[in-house]
Amino acid sequence: MFCQLNYTYIDNVLSTYISYDLHRGNTMINDRIKTLRTDAGLSQSELAKKLSITRASVNAWEMGLSAPSAQYIIELAKLFHCTADYILELDNKKVIDISKYNKNEAKLIRDLISYIDNRK
Repeated sequence: MFCQLNYTYIDNVLSTYISYDLHRGNTMINDRIKTLRTDAGLSQSELAKKLSITRASVNAWEMGLSAPSAQYIIELAKLFHCTADYILELDNKKVIDISKYNKNEAKLIRDLISYIDNRK
């Protein structure tokens, strides 16, 4: 069964959370968005185009002047292959979705990550 997200409810909760964070001086969500964008090699204009919004909107998010709605947090998470919790800094783990790969490819990806982790 398809579950329709209630963006209005999520936006209300999200804006309360973000407003509270901004008033406490914590504007890390904007830093996280900027880091994800620059790590992906995208300009503000390129990210805006992918989300069908203006560059000014992306700039306002990164400057901490406004925050993305729930809809855009979900779109950012999909675009940058991370969770909404990661963008909101509720969780600092990045996630790699390997569900589209076959069993052997998924094992190869896990083995590569394990190899890199063990080199550190």
